[in-house]
Amino acid sequence: MPTQSNGRLSLNNHIAKLLSVRKRSQGWLSRVTGLDPFHLNKLIRGRIKDPRISTISKIAKALGVSVEDIWK
Repeated sequence: MPTQSNGRLSLNNHIAKLLSVRKRSQGWLSRVTGLDPFHLNKLIRGRIKDPRISTISKIAKALGVSVEDIWK
């Protein structure tokens, strides 16, 4: 997975990794968070560079991690 220059996973890759580790799909995440599947797919593919904190909060809650953990 691509990393940022500081060696950390980028936000979109971190979300994708969390989904993979938990054996969950983007469709599941969309249903649980209420986020539009197309929008969520764009976020995970890295096409949305500055997502709203409310979006990240919904994703973090669904994945059982803190918002801070998503940004690590």
